[in-house]
Amino acid sequence: MEQFKRVKSVFTNTIDRETGELLDSDEVHIDVPIKTREEFFVTYAKHFQAILNLEGTQMKVLLWCSMNARLDTNEIVINRAIKQRIVDFTGLKEKSVSNALTELVKAQYMKRTSLGVYAINPEATWKGTLSNRPKQVKVFLTYNVQED
Repeated sequence: MEQFKRVKSVFTNTIDRETGELLDSDEVHIDVPIKTREEFFVTYAKHFQAILNLEGTQMKVLLWCSMNARLDTNEIVINRAIKQRIVDFTGLKEKSVSNALTELVKAQYMKRTSLGVYAINPEATWKGTLSNRPKQVKVFLTYNVQED
């Protein structure tokens, strides 16, 4: 449910010009919607050059996944329908998207946490509040330890 913030209240009075009598009084409120969270993701400088050095297909897939990752977990579910969205958005072939995901996992930009579920390395890109990022860095590194 959208929340609003009252930014101004205006009072209007209708007065009879001949008698000076107050005929009507209204209060009008000006409310603006409050955005609780901005839709953005952050790419960190120490990884930015490495991201720029990714093959174009991998960069497109990583950036699409970063834009669409779940807020505060950096996770994304990639099933057939989501792959089709990536294909539609990037203009890549489905096989190229699959190959790019495999390469991003090998390069540790993403981890496959379960069937069809990926976590994006929060040290490279992050979508969410900064206070939750350190926890997700630890979770991501835990996947590294478990896989080694």
